Amino acid sequence: MKNSSAVTVTVAVFVIALAASLAAPAGANLPPSPIRQFWGGGRHSIALLADGSVWTWGSNAFGKLGDNQAGTSYSDTTYDSHVPLRVHGPGNLGYLNAVVAISAGEGHNLALRADGTVWAWGWNGVGQLGDGTTDDAHAPVQVSGLTKVVAISGRGYHCLALESDGTVWAWGYNRYGQLGDGTTNDAHAPAQVGGLPNVPANHPVSISAGYTVSMVLMSSGTVLVWGTGEYGELGQGQFGDHSYAPIQVMGLSNVVAVSADFQEPNALRSDGTMWMWGWNNLGQLGDGTTANQDLPGPVQNLANVIYAGPTGDRDNCAITADHTVWTWGRNYNGQLGIGTADQDPHPLPVKVPPFGSGGYVVAVQTPDWHSLALRSDGTLWGWGANDHGQLGNGTTNDAYSPAQVAWPATTPAFFYTLPPCRALDTRGAQGSLGGPALGAGEQRTFVIAGACGLPGGAPSVSVNLTITAAAAPGYLTLAPGGQPLPQTSTIDYTAGQTRANNAILALARDGSGSFVVLNESLGTVQLIVDVNGYFQ
Repeated sequence: MKNSSAVTVTVAVFVIALAASLAAPAGANLPPSPIRQFWGGGRHSIALLADGSVWTWGSNAFGKLGDNQAGTSYSDTTYDSHVPLRVHGPGNLGYLNAVVAISAGEGHNLALRADGTVWAWGWNGVGQLGDGTTDDAHAPVQVSGLTKVVAISGRGYHCLALESDGTVWAWGYNRYGQLGDGTTNDAHAPAQVGGLPNVPANHPVSISAGYTVSMVLMSSGTVLVWGTGEYGELGQGQFGDHSYAPIQVMGLSNVVAVSADFQEPNALRSDGTMWMWGWNNLGQLGDGTTANQDLPGPVQNLANVIYAGPTGDRDNCAITADHTVWTWGRNYNGQLGIGTADQDPHPLPVKVPPFGSGGYVVAVQTPDWHSLALRSDGTLWGWGANDHGQLGNGTTNDAYSPAQVAWPATTPAFFYTLPPCRALDTRGAQGSLGGPALGAGEQRTFVIAGACGLPGGAPSVSVNLTITAAAAPGYLTLAPGGQPLPQTSTIDYTAGQTRANNAILALARDGSGSFVVLNESLGTVQLIVDVNGYFQ
């Protein structure tokens, strides 16, 4: 049974806010909606858009692209995708929607929906999908027992979830004790991590699941860790130790972000320095050596860090205040983005040459054998290994410098029928979906996402519009929120008339579910909107 707590957690997940003043360059290949979050996994990539949709590309081994198809192994490339495709919905019905956060593992993916539930798909050999089985899933399945989650992390082969009451839950692979349940037994459903402080003055605010350890950032700015310390990953001043319950990393304070990574955790401090410890055979700690470190130390030649990228297999990255991208560590497949590939260690940060036109880089990752970066103009770029199309540029050629992800021009839509339901009635009590009547010449915005079972992110709905009690002749024009009003009306009317009209009503492209109504009349009019279905 879940423990109750007086702590309420509000988490700012890794979500990208683009500068509104920066326009995309002419001819830029943009996704259907702005990118909110992206991750790289094991030879695949995943992105969350502002409309709540999720897109994947690269290897489809074990069904991790979520399109209800699956390769039987990494060598089976039959169902790989070299460009982004949209993740299907649970039961392969429509598309996954209303998603607010994502995470990518080696062979699986996670999605957090707005209702606090968690969904997973892909390889499930050690229970990392959290549905109580070890059966692979080629479309999303619900993680058992979690209903109030505010953050997720699913790197490697195990997963973590942070709930709004401050509790942390873990499931999947547990060979190194990284589930924090005091054992080394795999778990096929979430179990609560014990031993975490959870009081108003010191409670979990951020989580990160690596390959061999798990990490929690506390509200006090300290970091807790558990799992294996074979290479010093626990940050305890010794090698080869293990902890099956949370312990505090030594020598760290004022931390604002953490990432457990492969076997070299990192922490970003409030003074703009980035600290790392653990395995260092290829210089992945960025300290100028290839010696493993059992205590945190600062990355050398790197100051004013504003973004410490989640990283993967011994290659790491950061963005400094001048929006320069820096990488270090392994470069076997060109994942450092410096125009070459080599077998040498890179123990100090190197500058990635500028790419793209206009704007700047706002987020970067070096997740596995490839790297990804998002620019302020909304374009996504990739470089490094591309044997399964994980760079999303339509090829399987490795790229030693950034290349732009190629988004498809269109995606098919599914129509879902809903029982007739009244979503809006201006004759009712005053409110966001009620009165008063629309005034003469008035333009008003309504938000109907969540009403009548409408999911967030639905691009359009099927409605029956009714106007009544018109004080004067006129017409109504309806348009998606944030878009220019069209020159044609949606429904016209005469004084005193009650009139109905069926329509497909487009909603705002940002996924907010808003639309605008303009009453072109000299008098008031009442509007009723009944929903009977939606497109997704």
